[in-house]
Amino acid sequence: MNLPSIMLFMFAFMIFFFSLVPIFLGSWIGAAIMGGIGLSLVLASYGMWRSNKKQAQRVQEKAEEKASIKIKCRYCGSLNEQDSLRCISCGATL
Repeated sequence: MNLPSIMLFMFAFMIFFFSLVPIFLGSWIGAAIMGGIGLSLVLASYGMWRSNKKQAQRVQEKAEEKASIKIKCRYCGSLNEQDSLRCISCGATL
């Protein structure tokens, strides 16, 4: 989890905890409002966590894809980047 979603989740927990106060004072409407706000913040933090997880996954997949594509030199056999024009070991044209 990233820091903003953790902070939002902690704030939601705090609101849930303090929604007990209106219950003890007899204000069920206030408790329901605070509970609804807390629930919406929990859902928002979960959405932030999920979107950041998907974004990190896409970045990881792109990095793996870029790292895995190599061209083998036909003269010396060394592996070169896909966009290389010459071999890094022997200098032959790829």
